[in-house]
This record gives sequence, structure tokens and C-alpha cells, in this order.
Amino acid sequence: MSVVRDSEDHNLHLLVAGNHNDNQYGKTCEEIKDAGFTVSAQIPSNSSVAKSAAAVLEGIYAYLSSHKVDFLVILGDRFEMLSAAQAAILAQTPIIHIGGGYTTTGAIDNSIRDAISKLSKYHLVATEKCKEKVISLGEKEDFIYITGAPDLEILTQVDYLSRKEFCQEVGLDEIMPFLLVTIHPETMLDPEEHKKCINQFGEFLLELDCPVIMTSPCADPGAQDIFMMIEFLKNNEDFIYRTSLGGRLYVNALRHASIVVGNSSSGIIEAGSFEVPVINVGSRQKGREQNKNVLNSSFNLATLLKVCQKANTDEFRESLRGIQNIYGDGKFVGKFESLFLNK
Repeated sequence: MSVVRDSEDHNLHLLVAGNHNDNQYGKTCEEIKDAGFTVSAQIPSNSSVAKSAAAVLEGIYAYLSSHKVDFLVILGDRFEMLSAAQAAILAQTPIIHIGGGYTTTGAIDNSIRDAISKLSKYHLVATEKCKEKVISLGEKEDFIYITGAPDLEILTQVDYLSRKEFCQEVGLDEIMPFLLVTIHPETMLDPEEHKKCINQFGEFLLELDCPVIMTSPCADPGAQDIFMMIEFLKNNEDFIYRTSLGGRLYVNALRHASIVVGNSSSGIIEAGSFEVPVINVGSRQKGREQNKNVLNSSFNLATLLKVCQKANTDEFRESLRGIQNIYGDGKFVGKFESLFLNK
């Protein structure tokens, strides 16, 4: 976004929707503004996912229809992004899709991601395997570019915080190892099974004899089960909850965490650039290519504890020395610039 904004030949139109405008999820629109970006339009969220999706479709279509826009850039596979893609198709605006070709069969994101790919003209994918997947969907190879995951670029750009500085800022004892936790709804489970899984995950966190830093779930169906678990865990003095850590603190949390736990893509993608063990829980990320720092577990309490024990061994930690992240070199922006801005 900075490169587009600062270009002499291009303008940035920034459309901010969904959770970015919701206090429960940290109202991160304020972080966007604090970072120096001008917001072109804000589209409020709604407690209903269907109404939120409809609001994104209506809001983005209205903006694209009334402004001269060459491309709509979409990153990822959130349900709001599918609405944005629909709006672009209706407004006859070509789509540049970042992050197509991943496979995550344990989440509705998998179908949404493929649907966005089918609506897009240009595809910026992370790996050769992702490229093959997009080709298999019937997309033209000439419009598919392997750029690596853009998620990795921020890792090299945020301010480095020493362990002492980080712990002081978030309120941790710097001597104690801590877990970084992000858990999202398992959208392929029925509601009762989902509640059971989340309750077991909460029990697992209570069993651990170390501090936990946890961030908000995304707004998928089932998020309220996780917020209820968070409210319960807040009674534990070793539990720190932040609706959003923001880029600077989150990257440094990855750097200093003893183990990263949850079912977020960041545990699969960004954490691979650090020598940090990751416990990937449940099926939300099932099928996604993994770095060797990732261990998989079900939500079963005994299984989680066993996998956590393995992640804590000196042998496993030593095996992660010098790992190379399969998701790229963290130089996405230069590749984007050469493809779309230097022409």
C-alpha cells in the first residue's frame, strides 16, 4: 500500500471494511490511520455474517462504480473478500488476487479462496504448488506469478524489540517462557462439537504452567464460543488478552514466544521464518504446506498436552536451527511493483 501511495503514477484507494471497524476485534482501522494511510471509504461490520457480506458487496460496488479504478487488490480468503470480488465483477474492475492456490480443506475459506481465484484476472501466489492449484482451476498460466507470501515482508520491517523490551510493553515477566495463542472458529464443525473443542482448548491452556498471550478470533461463525472461553481465562493471572497486538508487537511476539499455538495461518506462514515450535490445532489449516517447525494436534486435551511436551524438547528445538521458510524470501513488494507499477 505504501508503494502504491507513494508512486508518482498511481493512486491508492483504501476501502476499509468488516472487523477493522469493530471494537470487539480491536477497531484496527485506527491502526491503519495511525500508520499514515488515508481511508477512502469505511464499510461498517454487522453482527450477522450475511449482513456484513452484503454491506461489503454494496459498499465496494458503490465506490468502484463512482470512481475510476484500474484494479481491485484482494488479499486472502475471508468471506468479506468474496463479497469484494463480486462487487468488482459487477463494476467491471479487474481483480489482482494475492494468496490464491492454498489448500485448507478444514475451513470454508478453502471454497471462498477458490471462488475468488475464479473471479480474478491476476494471481500472485506463494509457492509452485499454489500455482499448480490455480492452474487446475482453469486460470491462465500467463497471469499467475509466484511472488512468495506477502506476510513475510513485514517481518523484516518492524522495529526489533529485545525480549526485555517486549515483555515490559505487554506486561510479562521476561524470565518466564510464554505461549502466543490465536484460535479461530473451526467452521466445518457443527455448533455443539465446536463448543466442545473450544472448551477442551481452554482446559489445555489452564493446564500449562506458563504465561499465555492470546489475540481475538476472526468473525467467523463460532467466534462467540471463543470469546466466552477468553472471558473465563481472564480470571487467570498468567493470561494476557489483546484484541489485536498490531504488526509490531505480533512480530516480536513470534520472535520471543516459546511456542506458538492455534489454528491461524500465521503459525504456518510467518512463524516459519523464526526457529519457534508451532502447534497447529484442529483442521482449519488442513492441507496447507507446512514448515518443519509445525506439529499438528487435535483438540483432544491429552493429545494437546503430549504434542506440547514434544514441542518443548531440546531435541525438537535443536532440529529447527537454520530452517528456511518455504513461503518465500520476504520480497513480495518488489515483485508486485515490477509487475504492476513499473509499466
